[in-house]
Amino acid sequence: MIALTPSRSDLPFAEDPSGRFLPGVAAFMVFLAVLTGAAALVASTLAAGWSDGASGRLTVHLIAQPAERASAFDLRARQALAAVEGVAGVVA
Repeated sequence: MIALTPSRSDLPFAEDPSGRFLPGVAAFMVFLAVLTGAAALVASTLAAGWSDGASGRLTVHLIAQPAERASAFDLRARQALAAVEGVAGVVA
């Protein structure tokens, strides 16, 4: 007959009272790893969406000068519009 001996561990967790906290600490670390991975995935998805939305777009801002009359500003706006309409792919 074969005698079975109780399994022996090289790590004496049963003898150390602080060993009872090890499974809880390991579970908490796994939880934090999963939470970090989920946050990274969400951040990556948001960044990709923002990048796709912003690529290939340009906005032209014309700032009126304090002493500039409306007719002079309209002339500058028409000149700027004429300049960008000549570029391929520009939608005004």
